[in-house]
Amino acid sequence: QHMVAAKPLPEVLSWLDFCWIANILCNVMLIVYVVCDFEHSSVAFMQFVGSRAVRKTLFCAFWGVANGPLLCAVGALGNSLVFHDVDNTVSVFIHLCPSLLTFTFRWKSDQIVSTFPGLFHLNYFDPV
Repeated sequence: QHMVAAKPLPEVLSWLDFCWIANILCNVMLIVYVVCDFEHSSVAFMQFVGSRAVRKTLFCAFWGVANGPLLCAVGALGNSLVFHDVDNTVSVFIHLCPSLLTFTFRWKSDQIVSTFPGLFHLNYFDPV
């Protein structure tokens, strides 16, 4: 039987694990890019974050983290998609979803750009 109880401090600190921090930061940046209008902002920081060079750097960093340590952790940690076990399902989700997202951004970028015109600039890997 599962009961909701206060978590001990070491269990709460597991949210500071690299995988959780990487997922949270990437999701926050994705939401910021979707919600904010960088081009018409009068705040200098918003214009800086909206610049092409910063977008490229953040995208490449996200690509590296998602397809490097997070994707390798699926095999290294022996993740298994067991729907009746929340811990296994969440572990697969936080390690596999970022790489699936970057796969979609890379190989289906024309569909994303046509659906959200002007929002995502996904041609960073075209010269590669």
